[in-house]
Amino acid sequence: ARYVATAITGGEVQPYTSNDYVWSDQYDWKVHSVGWRDPAGSSTVIGDLLEDGRVAVIHADADGTASGAVTVNWVRALNQARRVLAGNGTATALVEELQQRA
Repeated sequence: ARYVATAITGGEVQPYTSNDYVWSDQYDWKVHSVGWRDPAGSSTVIGDLLEDGRVAVIHADADGTASGAVTVNWVRALNQARRVLAGNGTATALVEELQQRA
């Protein structure tokens, strides 16, 4: 929406880049996936679905940049991951922030 609004109002148009995003509602589980997983990277699990009722998996590329996330019943973690992905932030910083909230 921001890209289209900028183009319509005559602002400086930047190349459009998107993050892949998928969500699913499976009974009591709200599953969201954003970005992608680099086969050469790593993944970190935060939370415990059975104990906490929510979990997040944060994916990093080979350089440590956050590249994707999967969340179950944790929309706040999803939103934080989307902000970090848009800003090319590190997966380590995202993981640390989410661990404090877990």
